[in-house]
Amino acid sequence: MSATSERLIELASKEWVWMLYILAPATGMRIAELLAVEIEKHVSPDCTMIVVRQQVKGSKIVKYLKTDAAYRVVDLCPEAAALLRKFIGAGEDCCSRLRRARRPFRTTIS
Repeated sequence: MSATSERLIELASKEWVWMLYILAPATGMRIAELLAVEIEKHVSPDCTMIVVRQQVKGSKIVKYLKTDAAYRVVDLCPEAAALLRKFIGAGEDCCSRLRRARRPFRTTIS
């Protein structure tokens, strides 16, 4: 197994990476779009929709997307929405926990 493969497996044990692995195919969003999601701004209170309005370029979030058609609202299937709610905080309003912490979904891979 290559060092890159081993690193991907190691990262997958982290919750946020696991959530990316779920959301990418479930939503069809680009990784750069997913990494720029800010829960309090872009995720509906019931976690059934994600509003795509920005992306990551290099190490910064930019307020533009690849094409005009990339600005969209993505519906999540019930299973993906349930996993996102669990990731954000079980038993609470989907956004309240992160709103208090002011913590975006994105993080740095190191």
